[in-house]
Amino acid sequence: MGREIRIGSAIFNADQGHLADAVTQLDRAGIDLFHWDIFDGYFVPGLAQSPRLMRAVRHLTDKPFEVHLCVMDVKRFLPQLAEGQADLVFVPAETSDLLYECVETVRQCGMSPGVSLSVGTPLSKIEPVLPFVDSVLVLGRFNGEAVGKTFYLPQAIEKVGVLSQMLQRKGLAVSVEAAGSLSVETARQAIEAGADTVVFGGTLHRAQVALDQRLAELRAALG
Repeated sequence: MGREIRIGSAIFNADQGHLADAVTQLDRAGIDLFHWDIFDGYFVPGLAQSPRLMRAVRHLTDKPFEVHLCVMDVKRFLPQLAEGQADLVFVPAETSDLLYECVETVRQCGMSPGVSLSVGTPLSKIEPVLPFVDSVLVLGRFNGEAVGKTFYLPQAIEKVGVLSQMLQRKGLAVSVEAAGSLSVETARQAIEAGADTVVFGGTLHRAQVALDQRLAELRAALG
């Protein structure tokens, strides 16, 4: 497709009882990054992974750890994420009207700031902070929606395209990432629309083959 495309693992979908093994296998297989989901039980239902869990497996890989925060109080989590050696943190656009302040606090804590958009959130919500972030995560389903019940929605593909054009017009070198129930086909569509990073959950972790083989299959399928 003419561009270097990064593939990430949504590690929440790995076998949590053998998480260290999954991290090691994916690292050796050449995964580009690990994507961690952190829920607080308020912004979205349920709880997910923790900064302490990230820290426990950090020594197993030098690959980037990015964090998708689905929390009400972003700033409360940032010192813990810094201690957990997160590299990039996606601040949810929906959680605060003080989005710029949250983004700047991420950078002050020594991590790269990003911003995430749920499928129903307009791009106008994040446009003012685009010059101050390193990456935008375009979700293909609603925040916290149960895995396996939806697919990456068509309106998210459209949003990736509009965002990519917006960044080009503004002359901003900001990464565009797609995640949230991606299949091979919707990943290809997101890439064609302008995404440079795609994160696979069940498509990677729930295949009936070894992780290294599945990652190789995905790379080949994406060209």
